[in-house]
Amino acid sequence: MGEALFTASVSLTSILKNGLNNKIDPERMARVGTVSLEKIPVPGNTIFTNIADYIVNRQSTDGGWVDVEETAWSIAYLRKLSGEYEGPLNKGLHWLAEQRISGVGWGRNNRDTPRIPYTSWVAILCPELIDNEVLNWLEKACNDEIKLETSLTYKIALPILAFSKHRYSTEDPELINSLVSSLISSQNEDGGFAPWRDHPCGSDPWCTSVAALGLLAHADGVPEIVFERSLDWLLRNQLPNGMWPYHYIDEGTALAYWALKELLIYFKRKEH
Repeated sequence: MGEALFTASVSLTSILKNGLNNKIDPERMARVGTVSLEKIPVPGNTIFTNIADYIVNRQSTDGGWVDVEETAWSIAYLRKLSGEYEGPLNKGLHWLAEQRISGVGWGRNNRDTPRIPYTSWVAILCPELIDNEVLNWLEKACNDEIKLETSLTYKIALPILAFSKHRYSTEDPELINSLVSSLISSQNEDGGFAPWRDHPCGSDPWCTSVAALGLLAHADGVPEIVFERSLDWLLRNQLPNGMWPYHYIDEGTALAYWALKELLIYFKRKEH
């Protein structure tokens, strides 16, 4: 299992080098870089400062990047490089704050409607922008989502991560338990997760990883077998080169690496 994590980390470094050469979107570079920097020291590693410079050069004059999610990931990446990029980071935070819709959550931009995924990513990646009004709106949106006949996996998992990040106690004391139960029940027979259980496209690394991360935020209420099956799915579906097959292979691999690392930490703790 440690070998799978190492191979994935090598693949992420390769993605970053190729991405810099091919000038791929800042969001994709920032996402991979953010999860990579959990393990790799930055000082003296020029690839990470080169990526930061590339991301900053793609920042708009108003402080934002293409949309809310790209801006949130770009900020998260620049934050990893200490205070060296404080100016662009603060400009990005200012732009992101201005994109908040009607005092509640975020959509793709301030001309959109507030949405669970965008709001959750901002809460996870840029916590200083979040207040109780945002979290209250997110709670209400989750209550509405969970009542639907088919709840989307990521619209359940991402808010769990956001609530955990802010140690937010929902007004409905049973909501978190309901979200966790809904997520557990959406696990496919193969151990992975899709946008919903038995989705025709099957389990994928993005949904599996987001679901696992959400459940790990409340691991005490989750049967261990759920994590065992999630880990098994990630290990079985990792490609020989360390990546995971997904529409954007860098996105699927970044999230899978993050989830794999956290799952291995979970099981290591269980041993003691």
